[in-house]
Amino acid sequence: MKRKHFLTKYAVFSKEFWLTKTLEEYGFEFLREGSNYTIFANGEIKIPIGRHKDISPGTARKIAKEIHVPWVEFVSKIS
Repeated sequence: MKRKHFLTKYAVFSKEFWLTKTLEEYGFEFLREGSNYTIFANGEIKIPIGRHKDISPGTARKIAKEIHVPWVEFVSKIS
């Protein structure tokens, strides 16, 4: 369990692909492309996802908080 905590706290999540797939599972749809971001929305909430190779844990945690999903559930889907 300690190892998993270590990975979720300090690891960098690869690829925005898993993040976008997870958002689609939660009912978010592609809205538009910004200059450095892809915007997803579910009618109420708009989530900007940076187009980077890696997503930091802090960013992933903030996205989970914004879409009202528990962190443990969210990280299991994007890892």
